[in-house]
Amino acid sequence: MTAKEAANCVGIGGKPEKANEFLLTASSREIQEFIHNIAAAEYNQAFQRARVALDIRLAEDAARQADSFKQLMDKLIGIADAQRLLAEKLERQTNEVIWLTRALKKLTVVVTILTLVLVAEGGCQFVESRNPPPRASANIQQPNQQSGAHQHDGASSK
Repeated sequence: MTAKEAANCVGIGGKPEKANEFLLTASSREIQEFIHNIAAAEYNQAFQRARVALDIRLAEDAARQADSFKQLMDKLIGIADAQRLLAEKLERQTNEVIWLTRALKKLTVVVTILTLVLVAEGGCQFVESRNPPPRASANIQQPNQQSGAHQHDGASSK
């Protein structure tokens, strides 16, 4: 039954029981439409019943919305807790990355210093390999020649 049909039942010669049945099952919008369709002379009982039914329906709707809101708030609190845990984990991982970056920086400095030392050492060896060895003086070679001569003489005496 529509709100207009229920409002027509309230009038003279109508069936108010049908209007009462409508008020029990109608939504708040339908009840509001019913109130607007009641004739001005008949506002006494039908209007009061419709107002009570509208107040009850609005209270029920508010209760359902409150329950829905509570469930959504519980979900939101769960999500906030999960985000808090993830933020803590992210902070720990960020601190670890910072520590590893600092350690990598120190190792890079050490490797750079070792590389410079090795390059300098290798450069010295390269320079030494390119320079001819200094010539031996005649004094150093004479004992070798004399010892060879003595060995030669000793071999001929046998």
